[in-house]
Amino acid sequence: MGDERYEQRTLLGPSIPASRRVLLSEVLFVYLAEEQSWLTARIVRRVDGKPIPESDTRLERLLADTSSSWPVRLRRLRDEGARFDIGRVERNFSDPTMVLQFLSRDTQGRFEFRLDGDESVADTPAWKVSFQEQARPTMIQSNGRDVPASGTVWLAVRDSSVLRTQVTLVDRVFELRVRGSMRVSYRHDSRLGVWLPAEMRELYDQNGRGVYRGRSALFDDRIECVATYSNFRRFETTARLVN
Repeated sequence: MGDERYEQRTLLGPSIPASRRVLLSEVLFVYLAEEQSWLTARIVRRVDGKPIPESDTRLERLLADTSSSWPVRLRRLRDEGARFDIGRVERNFSDPTMVLQFLSRDTQGRFEFRLDGDESVADTPAWKVSFQEQARPTMIQSNGRDVPASGTVWLAVRDSSVLRTQVTLVDRVFELRVRGSMRVSYRHDSRLGVWLPAEMRELYDQNGRGVYRGRSALFDDRIECVATYSNFRRFETTARLVN
């Protein structure tokens, strides 16, 4: 787990003022062995400097809840964190490890991969590999519609560690077009001995006519987000039997 500072800025057309929000969260990076993929969930502690009630006990309550499986509980926590997002683009996939799911053994067959040469990342020699989702239904859905993912992964030549990821998603609904992109940079944590997310940059553009809160609306929206990560540590739980 680590600490995340997540800044979001919105620009909603020429006549609507821009807005800004800063979330301070603890983030859990969990490897789901049964799904062979990573999942990130946020425990939002502060929003624009104001503490979130009961956030200090949210993780303990998550661990104590045995009414559902661990992956289901994590996804519920992820969805809870998304309620603090600003802008008219609804999303719950602001996950720096999202592209890692595409590389897992169980999902690689859904994508077409292509080697696009080599390119150094932070002075580390890397292979540049592009991907395009081919299978349907797609892994990311928007109100039941397929949203195919495409992008690039930079893999270290030495050991295939993921150094950087880039993914693009495009959704179209009649006259409305929504485009999202996410770029994540990784850095090596010498204390934990692994590569971990360092920065995530997101950009969402929404243009055209669509429906917002039950009414027809004209969209010309732009959302820019930057998340930075620090203070990584291993999360462990312990238990003891009391007679």
